[in-house]
Amino acid sequence: MFLFGGIIRLIQAFGYRQSMAGRWLWFLIGSLLWIGVGILMLTNPFSSLLVLFQLFGGILIAIAILELFLYFTIRSTKRQARY
Repeated sequence: MFLFGGIIRLIQAFGYRQSMAGRWLWFLIGSLLWIGVGILMLTNPFSSLLVLFQLFGGILIAIAILELFLYFTIRSTKRQARY
């Protein structure tokens, strides 16, 4: 699910490239993080489970902060487009 979600977000990031000139890179970074987590979960699901969960938790926290930033970015862009 993480891998497919990351691929979908990657496609969205390239779609935002025209409408959000400098901010679409944040979407790209977020999608690459999701893809990285998906690949990590597919390639190494059982070995060193504690380290995997700690790394995974840190990545999820980083993604959550990035998602909040992106939400406010999209909201402000939509408001500017209305006026």
